[in-house]
Amino acid sequence: MRAQSMNERLLQRIVDTGSSIVLVDISGVPVVDTAVSRHLLETVAAARLLGAEVIVVGLNARTAVTLVQLGQDLAGITTRTTMAKGLQLAFEHLGLKVVRSGASPVEDE
Repeated sequence: MRAQSMNERLLQRIVDTGSSIVLVDISGVPVVDTAVSRHLLETVAAARLLGAEVIVVGLNARTAVTLVQLGQDLAGITTRTTMAKGLQLAFEHLGLKVVRSGASPVEDE
């Protein structure tokens, strides 16, 4: 029920905001089983149908091994281990750059 509710809220936010990139953080998911992995893949597929690229963040070694052992088709799903790395990739895809406060972009290059 929780996954379904999250899925519905996420998809509605994509529609409301016109988001082109979505980060899905699974670091707080204590156990990944068949049901959780199925919901994750359904969320990714639905977000893509709405035009958003999905980056799954918060993966650890145990979760990665479990997803592979469950035989889930993860081809084409972009993942990063941390939110920071996911944000970095999202910013790159959007053509954005993070600069220090008070610094001009030219000074940082």
